[in-house]
Amino acid sequence: MADNTIKKSLAINAKTGASKHKGYASRHRPRKKKKTTLVICIDRDNDYGEKAGIEGPIIGKKANITAANKLALADAEDSDVNALFKTIQTYTELKKKDRVEIVTLTGDMRVGMESDHEITRQLDIVLEKYLVEEAILISDGAEDEYILPILRTKIKMIYPKKVIIKQSPRLESTYYVIYDFIKQILNDPKASRFFLGIPAIALLIYAILGAAGGRLILGTIGLYLLIKGFHMENTVEKITKEFITSVRIRKSSFFMYIVGMVFLIIGAFNGYTQVMSLEEQNIAYTTIRFIHTSIISLFFSAIFFGWGNILGRKKNKLPQYITYLSITFSIALITFTTTSYLMDPNTSYMDIIYSVIIGGVLLTISSIIENLEKKRSSRQAKK
Repeated sequence: MADNTIKKSLAINAKTGASKHKGYASRHRPRKKKKTTLVICIDRDNDYGEKAGIEGPIIGKKANITAANKLALADAEDSDVNALFKTIQTYTELKKKDRVEIVTLTGDMRVGMESDHEITRQLDIVLEKYLVEEAILISDGAEDEYILPILRTKIKMIYPKKVIIKQSPRLESTYYVIYDFIKQILNDPKASRFFLGIPAIALLIYAILGAAGGRLILGTIGLYLLIKGFHMENTVEKITKEFITSVRIRKSSFFMYIVGMVFLIIGAFNGYTQVMSLEEQNIAYTTIRFIHTSIISLFFSAIFFGWGNILGRKKNKLPQYITYLSITFSIALITFTTTSYLMDPNTSYMDIIYSVIIGGVLLTISSIIENLEKKRSSRQAKK
């Protein structure tokens, strides 16, 4: 009886020891990984996470097809959809010949360091499961290929493959970009006027006027850039509306504007003629000579423009016009004497001082007149 008990105990201990030994061996004997070729799709800006709510890495054909369908339903125009379907197609073709796995790595909407760190983290997860020595990277040719150097630090051989997709707004296929651009220009009246009409006018001007036309075109472009650069669109719009209103309603204002425009053209033409006649093309001296020659005509142009503005107002703006006239005259006088001195330093600089004094006196008198008129108007308003 005792012998039977001892035998049973020994048998139980043997089984227990064998089971413990078996479990220990399973924990410490890792299953050997087989070499696998990865077909990788990169979603660097994480459209799958942001639009379809799918977290990476997306491993396996079935999971990738599901992800592609969800993103297609969320945004059918996203190029990542087409890139992933191309990845699935490539995986299916290679599966017939070799051991292949498909994976999509998603980054972060903050494209750059954050997205690349996330892609690297997901790639490490995949490499823990598979022994990978080579991979095929399917890209839509936009941002995804920037991650290629990082992938090559983890995988020995990577074969990049770009997918050209017509529907993609980030498409780098030159043919479709140019084709869609031209088609949009021809169908959109505003775009056609800007991209076709303006260059057509410029070409006609250059064909008719030659070199002078080229300078006119450059000057017009410079004026446009000046207005845009200093945000003067509202001012130009007000001046244009004022001019159109004067043509329709205030005939006297329109006449003054025309005279002011004539003096402006005369001043610019005189300055241009003087500059072109100079033998020495020094930039500083040329600029000073242009201003000195045209300043008087520009002064009269400013007078008539201001006069036309006064005639178009219902209220009494004469005191303000006197101040405007004083400021304009002072600027013109100081500019004229200063440029005269700069062109010929042998002349006395006292002319500049006299012009400053005269301008200051005129501004003081005009300010006093304007203030007295304001007080008189306020007293009448109270009565």
